Amino acid sequence: MSYKEEIVESLTQRKKILESTIKRAEMDLNQSIKGHIEVCNIRNHYRYYYKAPKGENDGKREYTRDIAYAKQIAQQDYAKEIIYKGTKELKQINALLNIYQNTVVDELYPKLHPGRQLLVEPILIDDEKFAEIWIVKAEKQKQEIFQKYPNTFQIQNPIQTENQEIVRSKSEKIIADKLKLLGIPYIYEKPLQLGKIVKYPDFTALNKRTRKEYYWEHMGLMDQPDYFKNVLAKLKIYMQNGIWVGKNLILTYESMEHPLDVSMVEQMIFEYLL
Repeated sequence: MSYKEEIVESLTQRKKILESTIKRAEMDLNQSIKGHIEVCNIRNHYRYYYKAPKGENDGKREYTRDIAYAKQIAQQDYAKEIIYKGTKELKQINALLNIYQNTVVDELYPKLHPGRQLLVEPILIDDEKFAEIWIVKAEKQKQEIFQKYPNTFQIQNPIQTENQEIVRSKSEKIIADKLKLLGIPYIYEKPLQLGKIVKYPDFTALNKRTRKEYYWEHMGLMDQPDYFKNVLAKLKIYMQNGIWVGKNLILTYESMEHPLDVSMVEQMIFEYLL
Protein backbone atom coordinates (compact mmCIF):
# COMPACT_ATOMS: atom_id res chain seq x y z
CA MET A 1 0.00 0.00 0.00
CA SER A 2 1.42 3.40 -0.98
CA TYR A 3 1.62 6.27 1.48
CA LYS A 4 -1.22 7.99 -0.39
CA GLU A 5 -3.46 4.94 -0.04
CA GLU A 6 -2.57 4.72 3.66
CA ILE A 7 -3.52 8.37 4.18
CA VAL A 8 -6.81 7.99 2.29
CA GLU A 9 -7.67 4.84 4.27
CA SER A 10 -6.80 6.51 7.57
CA LEU A 11 -8.82 9.64 6.74
CA THR A 12 -11.77 7.53 5.57
CA GLN A 13 -11.77 5.55 8.82
CA ARG A 14 -11.59 8.75 10.85
CA LYS A 15 -14.48 10.19 8.81
CA LYS A 16 -16.65 7.15 9.60
CA ILE A 17 -15.86 7.45 13.32
CA LEU A 18 -16.71 11.16 13.36
CA GLU A 19 -19.96 10.67 11.47
CA SER A 20 -21.02 7.95 13.89
CA THR A 21 -19.99 10.07 16.89
CA ILE A 22 -21.87 13.14 15.69
CA LYS A 23 -24.98 11.04 15.05
CA ARG A 24 -24.75 9.64 18.60
CA ALA A 25 -24.29 13.16 20.03
CA GLU A 26 -27.33 14.45 18.16
CA MET A 27 -29.42 11.81 19.93
CA ASP A 28 -28.39 13.32 23.27
CA LEU A 29 -29.72 16.74 22.39
CA ASN A 30 -32.89 17.77 24.18
CA GLN A 31 -34.28 21.07 23.02
CA SER A 32 -36.32 21.44 26.19
CA ILE A 33 -33.17 21.69 28.31
CA LYS A 34 -31.83 25.20 28.50
CA GLY A 35 -28.76 26.80 30.01
CA HIS A 36 -25.39 25.36 31.01
CA ILE A 37 -23.66 23.74 33.96
CA GLU A 38 -20.57 25.27 35.53
CA VAL A 39 -18.31 23.27 37.85
CA CYS A 40 -16.31 24.65 40.76
CA ASN A 41 -13.79 22.83 42.93
CA ILE A 42 -14.12 23.97 46.51
CA ARG A 43 -11.81 22.25 49.00
CA ASN A 44 -11.55 19.19 46.70
CA HIS A 45 -15.32 18.95 46.41
CA TYR A 46 -17.20 19.69 43.22
CA ARG A 47 -20.11 22.09 43.29
CA TYR A 48 -22.44 22.46 40.31
CA TYR A 49 -24.06 25.69 39.24
CA TYR A 50 -26.87 26.10 36.75
CA LYS A 51 -26.34 29.07 34.45
CA ALA A 52 -29.44 30.32 32.68
CA PRO A 53 -29.34 31.20 28.99
CA LYS A 54 -28.65 34.79 28.02
CA GLY A 55 -31.76 36.88 28.30
CA GLU A 56 -33.23 34.70 31.06
CA ASN A 57 -32.75 35.60 34.70
CA ASP A 58 -29.95 37.93 33.53
CA GLY A 59 -27.82 34.90 32.74
CA LYS A 60 -27.07 34.40 36.41
CA ARG A 61 -25.93 31.10 37.86
CA GLU A 62 -27.46 29.27 40.80
CA TYR A 63 -26.11 26.44 42.92
CA THR A 64 -28.02 23.19 42.34
CA ARG A 65 -28.24 19.97 44.30
CA ASP A 66 -30.21 18.25 41.55
CA ILE A 67 -27.40 16.04 40.20
CA ALA A 68 -29.69 14.21 37.76
CA TYR A 69 -30.69 17.49 36.12
CA ALA A 70 -27.05 18.67 36.17
CA LYS A 71 -26.08 15.46 34.34
CA GLN A 72 -28.67 16.11 31.63
CA ILE A 73 -27.41 19.62 31.04
CA ALA A 74 -23.71 18.56 31.17
CA GLN A 75 -24.39 15.74 28.70
CA GLN A 76 -26.07 18.17 26.34
CA ASP A 77 -23.20 20.64 26.67
CA TYR A 78 -20.79 17.82 25.81
CA ALA A 79 -22.93 16.70 22.84
CA LYS A 80 -23.06 20.24 21.45
CA GLU A 81 -19.28 20.48 21.66
CA ILE A 82 -18.90 17.10 19.92
CA ILE A 83 -21.18 18.20 17.10
CA TYR A 84 -19.47 21.57 16.68
CA LYS A 85 -15.88 20.35 16.70
CA GLY A 86 -16.67 17.07 14.96
CA THR A 87 -18.38 18.88 12.08
CA LYS A 88 -15.40 21.22 11.82
CA GLU A 89 -12.98 18.27 11.66
CA LEU A 90 -15.17 16.52 9.08
CA LYS A 91 -14.88 19.54 6.78
CA GLN A 92 -11.10 19.42 7.11
CA ILE A 93 -11.02 15.68 6.39
CA ASN A 94 -13.23 16.07 3.33
CA ALA A 95 -10.88 18.76 2.05
CA LEU A 96 -7.85 16.48 2.57
CA LEU A 97 -9.61 13.55 0.91
CA ASN A 98 -10.33 15.77 -2.07
CA ILE A 99 -6.59 16.49 -2.31
CA TYR A 100 -5.34 12.93 -1.86
CA GLN A 101 -7.98 11.36 -4.10
CA ASN A 102 -6.68 13.53 -6.91
CA THR A 103 -3.16 13.99 -8.21
CA VAL A 104 -0.55 14.89 -5.62
CA VAL A 105 2.99 16.07 -6.29
CA ASP A 106 4.47 12.60 -5.91
CA GLU A 107 2.49 11.44 -8.94
CA LEU A 108 3.68 14.12 -11.35
CA TYR A 109 6.84 12.28 -12.43
CA PRO A 110 5.21 8.85 -13.06
CA LYS A 111 2.54 10.58 -15.17
CA LEU A 112 5.08 12.27 -17.44
CA HIS A 113 5.47 10.94 -20.97
CA PRO A 114 8.11 8.12 -20.91
CA GLY A 115 10.27 10.14 -23.30
CA ARG A 116 10.09 13.15 -20.98
CA GLN A 117 10.96 10.99 -17.96
CA LEU A 118 14.31 10.27 -19.64
CA LEU A 119 15.03 14.00 -19.62
CA VAL A 120 13.92 14.69 -16.07
CA GLU A 121 15.57 13.90 -12.73
CA PRO A 122 12.67 13.20 -10.33
CA ILE A 123 12.46 15.56 -7.36
CA LEU A 124 9.61 13.91 -5.47
CA ILE A 125 8.13 10.47 -6.17
CA ASP A 126 5.89 8.05 -4.31
CA ASP A 127 7.24 5.06 -2.41
CA GLU A 128 6.50 2.48 -5.11
CA LYS A 129 8.25 4.48 -7.82
CA PHE A 130 11.16 5.12 -5.45
CA ALA A 131 11.43 1.36 -4.89
CA GLU A 132 11.41 0.69 -8.65
CA ILE A 133 14.24 3.17 -9.20
CA TRP A 134 16.13 1.77 -6.18
CA ILE A 135 15.97 -1.75 -7.63
CA VAL A 136 17.26 -0.62 -11.03
CA LYS A 137 20.12 1.38 -9.50
CA ALA A 138 21.00 -1.41 -7.05
CA GLU A 139 21.13 -4.01 -9.83
CA LYS A 140 23.31 -1.71 -11.90
CA GLN A 141 25.68 -1.11 -8.97
CA LYS A 142 25.80 -4.85 -8.34
CA GLN A 143 26.88 -5.55 -11.90
CA GLU A 144 29.43 -2.73 -11.96
CA ILE A 145 31.13 -3.76 -8.73
CA PHE A 146 30.80 -7.46 -9.49
CA GLN A 147 32.72 -6.96 -12.73
CA LYS A 148 35.59 -5.41 -10.77
CA TYR A 149 35.37 -7.71 -7.73
CA PRO A 150 33.64 -10.99 -8.65
CA ASN A 151 32.47 -13.11 -5.74
CA THR A 152 34.76 -16.13 -5.89
CA PHE A 153 32.66 -18.10 -3.41
CA GLN A 154 30.70 -20.18 -5.90
CA ILE A 155 27.23 -21.53 -5.17
CA GLN A 156 27.63 -25.28 -4.65
CA ASN A 157 24.01 -26.37 -4.29
CA PRO A 158 21.88 -23.75 -6.07
CA ILE A 159 18.32 -23.22 -4.83
CA GLN A 160 15.78 -21.13 -6.73
CA THR A 161 13.63 -18.57 -4.96
CA GLU A 162 10.15 -17.29 -5.81
CA ASN A 163 11.96 -14.34 -7.37
CA GLN A 164 13.59 -16.75 -9.85
CA GLU A 165 17.09 -16.17 -8.46
CA ILE A 166 19.68 -18.64 -7.21
CA VAL A 167 20.66 -18.64 -3.52
CA ARG A 168 23.01 -20.77 -1.47
CA SER A 169 20.75 -22.41 1.10
CA LYS A 170 17.19 -23.31 2.05
CA SER A 171 17.33 -20.72 4.81
CA GLU A 172 18.27 -17.97 2.36
CA LYS A 173 15.36 -19.09 0.18
CA ILE A 174 13.04 -18.76 3.17
CA ILE A 175 14.25 -15.21 3.80
CA ALA A 176 14.09 -14.25 0.11
CA ASP A 177 10.59 -15.66 -0.30
CA LYS A 178 9.34 -13.88 2.84
CA LEU A 179 10.75 -10.60 1.56
CA LYS A 180 9.00 -11.07 -1.77
CA LEU A 181 5.74 -12.15 -0.13
CA LEU A 182 5.68 -9.01 2.01
CA GLY A 183 6.60 -6.73 -0.88
CA ILE A 184 10.09 -5.78 0.34
CA PRO A 185 12.48 -4.72 -2.45
CA TYR A 186 15.81 -6.53 -2.11
CA ILE A 187 18.96 -7.53 -3.98
CA TYR A 188 20.73 -10.82 -3.30
CA GLU A 189 24.48 -10.59 -2.64
CA LYS A 190 24.87 -7.02 -3.86
CA PRO A 191 28.59 -6.19 -3.46
CA LEU A 192 29.30 -3.66 -0.73
CA GLN A 193 32.57 -1.78 -1.02
CA LEU A 194 33.98 -0.74 2.35
CA GLY A 195 37.17 1.12 1.59
CA LYS A 196 39.47 -1.38 -0.11
CA ILE A 197 37.37 -4.33 1.11
CA VAL A 198 34.34 -5.74 -0.71
CA LYS A 199 31.74 -7.72 1.22
CA TYR A 200 28.69 -9.52 -0.11
CA PRO A 201 25.78 -9.18 2.35
CA ASP A 202 23.26 -11.95 1.79
CA PHE A 203 20.55 -9.37 1.17
CA THR A 204 20.38 -5.63 0.69
CA ALA A 205 16.80 -4.57 1.38
CA LEU A 206 14.79 -1.35 1.31
CA ASN A 207 12.17 -0.08 3.73
CA LYS A 208 9.87 1.68 1.25
CA ARG A 209 8.14 3.70 3.95
CA THR A 210 11.31 5.22 5.43
CA ARG A 211 13.39 4.72 2.25
CA LYS A 212 16.18 3.37 4.43
CA GLU A 213 18.53 0.65 3.20
CA TYR A 214 19.39 -2.37 5.35
CA TYR A 215 21.92 -5.17 5.03
CA TRP A 216 20.81 -8.65 6.06
CA GLU A 217 23.27 -11.39 6.95
CA HIS A 218 22.16 -14.92 7.69
CA MET A 219 24.65 -16.89 9.78
CA GLY A 220 23.90 -20.49 8.90
CA LEU A 221 26.70 -22.52 10.51
CA MET A 222 27.07 -21.00 13.94
CA ASP A 223 28.16 -24.29 15.53
CA GLN A 224 31.31 -24.46 13.38
CA PRO A 225 34.27 -22.69 15.07
CA ASP A 226 35.96 -21.47 11.86
CA TYR A 227 32.65 -20.14 10.53
CA PHE A 228 31.92 -18.39 13.82
CA LYS A 229 35.40 -16.82 13.75
CA ASN A 230 34.75 -15.46 10.25
CA VAL A 231 31.40 -14.08 11.39
CA LEU A 232 33.07 -12.08 14.15
CA ALA A 233 35.65 -10.74 11.72
CA LYS A 234 32.95 -9.68 9.27
CA LEU A 235 30.90 -7.97 11.98
CA LYS A 236 33.99 -6.06 13.11
CA ILE A 237 34.52 -4.73 9.57
CA TYR A 238 30.87 -3.77 9.36
CA MET A 239 30.98 -1.86 12.63
CA GLN A 240 34.18 -0.08 11.63
CA ASN A 241 32.27 1.22 8.62
CA GLY A 242 29.14 2.39 10.46
CA ILE A 243 27.05 -0.71 9.86
CA TRP A 244 25.56 -1.80 13.18
CA VAL A 245 23.10 -4.47 14.24
CA GLY A 246 19.75 -2.84 14.94
CA LYS A 247 20.71 0.31 13.04
CA ASN A 248 21.16 -0.79 9.44
CA LEU A 249 22.19 -4.43 9.80
CA ILE A 250 19.79 -7.35 10.32
CA LEU A 251 21.12 -10.68 11.58
CA THR A 252 19.54 -14.12 11.60
CA TYR A 253 21.35 -17.31 12.55
CA GLU A 254 21.07 -21.03 13.00
CA SER A 255 23.00 -24.18 13.87
CA MET A 256 22.43 -27.89 13.48
CA GLU A 257 20.55 -28.05 16.78
CA HIS A 258 18.73 -24.76 16.28
CA PRO A 259 17.45 -24.33 12.69
CA LEU A 260 16.22 -21.03 11.36
CA ASP A 261 13.09 -19.81 13.13
CA VAL A 262 10.72 -18.63 10.39
CA SER A 263 8.74 -16.54 12.86
CA MET A 264 11.95 -14.68 13.70
CA VAL A 265 12.43 -13.86 10.00
CA GLU A 266 8.92 -12.39 9.90
CA GLN A 267 9.54 -10.42 13.08
CA MET A 268 12.74 -8.96 11.63
CA ILE A 269 10.90 -7.90 8.48
CA PHE A 270 8.06 -6.26 10.40
CA GLU A 271 10.51 -4.57 12.80
CA TYR A 272 12.86 -3.06 10.22
CA LEU A 273 11.42 -3.22 6.73
CA LEU A 274 7.71 -2.40 7.00
